[in-house]
Amino acid sequence: MLNSEPSFSSNSSENLWAKEIEACMAWLAVEKSHAEKTQINDLTHLRHFQNWAHKQGLLDLSSIRESHLYAYFDEQKRQRRWSPSTLKMAAIVLRHFFSFLHDETLIPHNPAEHLAIPKIPQRLPASLPTDFLERIFLVAAADKTPLGLRNLAILEVLYGCGLRVTELITLLIENYLPAEGFLRVIGKGNKERLVPIGARAAEALENYFREARPRLARPARPVPEIFLNEHGAPLTRERIRQILRELLKKAGIRAKLYPHLLRHTFATHLVRRGADLRAIQEMLGHASITTTQIYTHVEIERLKSVHNLYHPRQRSFGAFDGG
Repeated sequence: MLNSEPSFSSNSSENLWAKEIEACMAWLAVEKSHAEKTQINDLTHLRHFQNWAHKQGLLDLSSIRESHLYAYFDEQKRQRRWSPSTLKMAAIVLRHFFSFLHDETLIPHNPAEHLAIPKIPQRLPASLPTDFLERIFLVAAADKTPLGLRNLAILEVLYGCGLRVTELITLLIENYLPAEGFLRVIGKGNKERLVPIGARAAEALENYFREARPRLARPARPVPEIFLNEHGAPLTRERIRQILRELLKKAGIRAKLYPHLLRHTFATHLVRRGADLRAIQEMLGHASITTTQIYTHVEIERLKSVHNLYHPRQRSFGAFDGG
């Protein structure tokens, strides 16, 4: 078992850890603009590490060394079978935590300064086949009720603008700029970007604003968000997922449909039609072009499969018609 000499009692140690974790959480929220969901994950990982460290007798924050961090991750990987993505999230928040403590001169050295961030195996994003997409849009367009008009607008904006679900549900009325043909989107890290809105998405939004939203809104309890539920309140992430599942069921398609799949489909279709990668990066709100480049890999894989299927040299000689 890893060991170290505690500098004070267990109770005072726990209080100190709790105090510094709380201070770090406030710093992550304000300085790093971590979203609420990210903050919950951050806090979970920090408390989990605190519990592990105390079991090892590492009660003093300044007693933590880089070797302890690697021992911690090794144990979580072997005993708890943490996935690479979970290990990565934990490593990132611990790097933030100890960097914060060191910058605030609360510890003499930063044990996580050179902590390696686990790499996640790259998975190619899925996208919806065009015929599936058309069937879903047809089903959505057939419903002329206020909720139906809302659902079509949601579908058009998710696919037509490539938004994340959180970006969609936090869209405000003032974020829609019809004269300019843009949506002002607040993305990760509170970063703002302008996303072009196509003709179909704009038409669906206009119909929703004109014929549906006034019937869903509650004058006594006005809200600034664009998309409302039947009670006049903003939609939640889970409700958006339910709406998409319901549309998929009505379309008779046995597959999974979730908001991010429409975002992947948006990007994949743009790449397939020759759109500039930098423009796609800007529309998606990716901090790095390398994140956007994964969609070029999707297209490369598609081209390879077409080549393998149709190129004569990829088939047996018996497949040739002659000559």
